[in-house]
Amino acid sequence: MIKVIQYNRIFLYRSGILTLTNLIIINWLLSVGFIPVSSLEVEENTLFRYDNSFIQAFGVDFTFAETVNLYTSIKIRETKAHGVFFDPYRTDFTFGAEVWHKGFRLGASHECDHDIITDNFFNDYNGLDGAWTDIYLGWTNHFKISDNISLAPVAYIGYRPVDHVYIRPVTDTENYFGTKFIHGNYHNTIYGRTGVSIEMFKYYYAEFLFQPEYSIEKNEWSSVRGHIVTEGRYRNIALGIDWKMQKRFHHIAYAMNDFMIYVSFKGKTSLL
Repeated sequence: MIKVIQYNRIFLYRSGILTLTNLIIINWLLSVGFIPVSSLEVEENTLFRYDNSFIQAFGVDFTFAETVNLYTSIKIRETKAHGVFFDPYRTDFTFGAEVWHKGFRLGASHECDHDIITDNFFNDYNGLDGAWTDIYLGWTNHFKISDNISLAPVAYIGYRPVDHVYIRPVTDTENYFGTKFIHGNYHNTIYGRTGVSIEMFKYYYAEFLFQPEYSIEKNEWSSVRGHIVTEGRYRNIALGIDWKMQKRFHHIAYAMNDFMIYVSFKGKTSLL
């Protein structure tokens, strides 16, 4: 007979089979934000500004036995139309999968940003499409500085086989779907990502990430990325500031900056 020992909702079978009542965990995030400053500078002479727009985001991930994680998210950016801020101009999709083991993460992800045109009307916020595919290996761990303060350094190495950016001429509607657009790509890119996050008293969180990238295809440093997040938390609600930057040096050199103020709602539940 198999003897069952119950401890903290975990059932261990002496036969070697492990069954968890929380075998599958689902985490979800809903975020609403305002973007006062966002810009795209192309080849140092063309500047697109996406200021004063709203962004809505929804993300969900499924964790299986604290080993396999599947995740996806969608972000919708909206600008002003007819007196209200509900005219979407871009949607960003992300999905991926990871395998976890003792602080290490092996994963793959894909992000694609798609232009949205409403009522067959182009505006200054239209014109950008992009796609990125990543394969990465990362490590992170939490270190307690005190009972109420913890640090979590992160270190990643990644490989990006696909990197596409399309910038379309919204002032020339006839060629928007034609061939007169700027297209840049960096295939076979490797990168390193380093940074740290800090959590204090469960009410404050901050994250700093830096990511240089090198193109094997072009044998040159291709770009650099940075990400800073700081937020105050209370239970499942967070109020924060998010800043992202990317500077690509060659083959459609551009600089992208996003500054966002947001409020987010998080949840977690067990499916089994």
